[in-house]
Amino acid sequence: MNDKLSMPVQFLKRILLTLGLTISIVIAAESPVFAGTVTNAWSDNPTLCAPSSACTKSGNLVRAWQTIVINNVYDDCGNLGCYATYGCWFVDGSFGSNSTAGTKAYQGNIGVTSDGWVGSGTWSEVYSRLVRHSANDTPSTIGYALPSLYPVYGGSSTYFYRVQSSGAWYFKDRCDGNRWKAMSF
Repeated sequence: MNDKLSMPVQFLKRILLTLGLTISIVIAAESPVFAGTVTNAWSDNPTLCAPSSACTKSGNLVRAWQTIVINNVYDDCGNLGCYATYGCWFVDGSFGSNSTAGTKAYQGNIGVTSDGWVGSGTWSEVYSRLVRHSANDTPSTIGYALPSLYPVYGGSSTYFYRVQSSGAWYFKDRCDGNRWKAMSF
């Protein structure tokens, strides 16, 4: 009698184990995985560049960079006038040919090598331009802004905050409902 019961129990255990593993794999596949988050000074950030190269090509760090670029290169609005999502065609979190071209233009405007790659020299220069922005302060965060190079023409500042306990940086994604996002890669 025990043998007759043990076979269905063993079979049921195998089914449950298989089901549990399947669910774990599905959950892991759907969860975003980040190699890291920007902390403290930005000079040690990963290099951003076009897909044909070995560097960071996608993610929220790229999206943060694209937000900086649209606020300083593609955000002059001309005679059209600015609106909340002006230039958001550019912000997709993927570093491609538009990101390379915008990066070269911005690098030329801030006096660093205009190569289309966002390396330590570019990150350091942008970091040095951050100013305190207490409107983004909370008891646990310190707010910053990167003023637009062209505020007269409607350029927007890019907003950031840093978590005091961890040093992790977040940016305000104006192309996604002004949500705060980790500068993750």
